[in-house]
Amino acid sequence: MRRKISVTEQNISSIPVSWLTVRYGQLKKQLRTTLTPELVQESTLIATYMAVHGKGLDEYYETMEQMELGIHQTKKQEYVPLVEELLEQYFLNVKRKRRLELDIETMHKQYAIPAVTASYSGMSGGGGSNSPIESEYIRKEQRITVKQLEILELEVEIENMDRALARLSQEQNDLIQKRYLVRDQPFDYKVIDEMHYNRQKYYQLKHSALSKIATVLNLI
Repeated sequence: MRRKISVTEQNISSIPVSWLTVRYGQLKKQLRTTLTPELVQESTLIATYMAVHGKGLDEYYETMEQMELGIHQTKKQEYVPLVEELLEQYFLNVKRKRRLELDIETMHKQYAIPAVTASYSGMSGGGGSNSPIESEYIRKEQRITVKQLEILELEVEIENMDRALARLSQEQNDLIQKRYLVRDQPFDYKVIDEMHYNRQKYYQLKHSALSKIATVLNLI
């Protein structure tokens, strides 16, 4: 079966989960630049199908991430750099989500004209074309929809790491926050000084935190 197969209501039940995962990833990327009813409908169909059949999108994205990274079950000695990479991506995802939310808020304020566009309905003549104001409003709504879809996708990825971080102790969480979830990640020795730990305690705590995250995310 080819990875570029289009998913429909008629064939979705016969497509393996792994291929649905790949297809959803393709749609996710396409929707960031091209918004069409067909792409939106297909991505919604896949997400709904997975939810109804007990495959939450968190499992869905974990599978996709592993396939894209070329891993099936990461060996224990390999999980540390992978968890560190996922923490960095988590930090970027949170920032991106906040930026998108601010963009949407700004766009709503700039283009708050539904009442105005309504007054133009039916004034474009028999050709059925939209007025310039209506067309601009439609384009605005399309841009907002694309941003909202990206936010939903980011929320799934963020939720995975949120779930893992929630399993950490307060000490472990503090360490992860100070070491990884900042714009400019500091060296270990700086975090050791900031937290007033000796080196042995710091590295034991760091190892246990990364190990717990990897376990929750099914990386080890």
